[in-house]
Order: sequence, then structure tokens, then C-alpha cells
Amino acid sequence: MSDAILCCRRPIGETVRGAPMSSLTDLTGRRFGRLVVLRQSANRGRRVTWLCQCSCGRSKRLVTDYLTSKRYRSCGCLRDDTTRKRSTTHGHTIGRHATKEYRAWAHMKGRCYNPTDSRYDNCGGRGIKVCRAWRKSFASFLRDLGPAPENAILKRRDTDDDFTPGNCVWEARPHARSHIRSSRGSRTRLVLRRR
Repeated sequence: MSDAILCCRRPIGETVRGAPMSSLTDLTGRRFGRLVVLRQSANRGRRVTWLCQCSCGRSKRLVTDYLTSKRYRSCGCLRDDTTRKRSTTHGHTIGRHATKEYRAWAHMKGRCYNPTDSRYDNCGGRGIKVCRAWRKSFASFLRDLGPAPENAILKRRDTDDDFTPGNCVWEARPHARSHIRSSRGSRTRLVLRRR
């Protein structure tokens, strides 16, 4: 076995056969991306490993080559953050959960452009459309209407007009049923029967 390989198996500063360990560079305290080297760790076979602390708080044990070649720059949190940032457009959908504003925007488009939507006949079937800016961009929709108040739904002031910034408002739920059209085009009232 060569002296260089044996040097890597000894703690920093020790000598092997009278030679100083100059072939092993002490990485303690050095930063590699989000990782800071704390100390030398147990070796993996003939390879020197280092215990590193990530900026997120997790520890990771890495081989010297992985650190110096910039193969690893974090414990894995950098990859997660990069993926999350690349996948996030507006921040109103997290996994399979969408905010009230995003659901209202998606349902509004579905009513106007999806013939299989249960409410298509009341909107798209009658020629009602969504303004171009809203149809193309959720951010435009949110900028124009703002966040929805608690217990509110998206409502058109004029039910025969398109979905536009001047015709849409967030309305509290108790009054929201007053805009529903009957088959004759007049406003209807809901009658609740007691049992």
C-alpha cells in the first residue's frame, strides 16, 4: 500500500512512517455551498469522509471528492428548494390543495369553455366569456379582484355580461344566491320548506 493511501486512514496531523500527512487537506471550517465542514469522520474504506452541517440544520457525512468537486452543495435541501421554486408560479396551489381564489378562477374558466362542466349551459352555452387577461393569467385575475374575503364567492354584477374586472366582485355567501337566473330570465327566490 502506498504512503498516500495510508495517510488518509490516519487522523489529521499524524505521521506515517515518519512522513507528515501533507497529502490530506484539512477541510474543517470550509464552506461548500450550503455545507460547512465540522470535522473528519469515520472513513469509507480508503476514502476520507467529513461530517458537514447544512444551513438548514441537518448533518451529512460526505467523501472529500464529493465536496471538492462540488458534487454536493447541500444535504438535499437545495434540490428540494430549486424544484419547489421552479414548480411554483403564483403560490396559490400547494400540492393538490388550491386557494379559494384559484378554485374560483379555474371554475370560472370551466363554466365558460368546458362543455362537460355542469354549469356550462348557464355561461359558455349562452356565449359568456372570460376576458383575455384573466383567461391567460391567474395573476391578472388576482391582481384585479384581490384576495377573496372570508365566506365569499365570485359573482358577476350583470349575469348576461362576460367575466371582466368591471363586472365581477367577491360577494358574501348569504346574498350570493340572488343572482341565479330562472329559465325565464327573471331572478328567483329560494324557498325553504320546514319538515
